[in-house]
Amino acid sequence: MRCRPLLPYTALVSACLLASCSSDPTAPRSGVWAHVSAGEQFSCGLTAAGAAYCWGAGSFGQLGSLHTLGELRPVAVAGAHVFTSISAGNDHVCALSADGSAWCWGLDDYLELGAPAGRCNGALPVDCASRPLRVLGAPPFDSITVAGYATCGLSSDHLAWCWGWNHHGQV
Repeated sequence: MRCRPLLPYTALVSACLLASCSSDPTAPRSGVWAHVSAGEQFSCGLTAAGAAYCWGAGSFGQLGSLHTLGELRPVAVAGAHVFTSISAGNDHVCALSADGSAWCWGLDDYLELGAPAGRCNGALPVDCASRPLRVLGAPPFDSITVAGYATCGLSSDHLAWCWGWNHHGQV
């Protein structure tokens, strides 16, 4: 198997994350990620303790850190939630807490967050949430996955629940 060379930007971000060059003393150090998920232009990870951090593009609130700036270093997701899993899509993220409640943040063009979002991104206001919002009316989930502009969760009674963009019948 041949390996593709890393793009300079990718190498910079990887080197930064691996070298733990974050100025945030609470940011995870290399080797302590329990789970990571990559979105379109950002990534998020969970520590072994369930703390969520995101880095990369943040113009739609997908970093979950109450601002819409991009970050090369991991920034803590707002709210001090403890998550058991995390899934990133194009421009939104959802995570599950230990009790199975689903929390989502980021772009909400097609109600993919599962909760009413406000406006963010002052340069080009869009519907989004820059902090985790609890998915409304949903049962506890065993798993959740995010793709494009839709989100699906599998409930503890093995039923699939989906919300978001349904242009092609994916919901």
